[in-house]
Amino acid sequence: GQHACGIAYDRPAEDRGFGETGAGMEVTQPTSKSTAVTATERRGRIIMHDASLAAGATIAFRVNLSGVSFPSTDIVVVQSASSGHTAAANRNVTDTSFDVAVTNYTAGALAVAAVINYRILAGGTNP
Repeated sequence: GQHACGIAYDRPAEDRGFGETGAGMEVTQPTSKSTAVTATERRGRIIMHDASLAAGATIAFRVNLSGVSFPSTDIVVVQSASSGHTAAANRNVTDTSFDVAVTNYTAGALAVAAVINYRILAGGTNP
């Protein structure tokens, strides 16, 4: 289909990250805040390990994708649903994973199981 702004999509709305129902998948980090997790859907939430993260510190972990289409034009959106944290995603060159960096922007250490929401949106091609 084609979007109103002239971007052509080669996948249905559900595969682009729109028109989906439900919360998606949920996965929990088992051993530390830097432990990789595996996602099996294009949207969901990651429950981070509750280890302490120092004030101003940033920790990164990998999200491996299993059974998820992730072409090079797709976009990963992440958001921290927990206070005191920010989250950002960086795409890996393998097209089978992405990295999430989480920063504690408070003045003190946080030892909480932060919740990170993520969604993979399909990028378009210019017609």
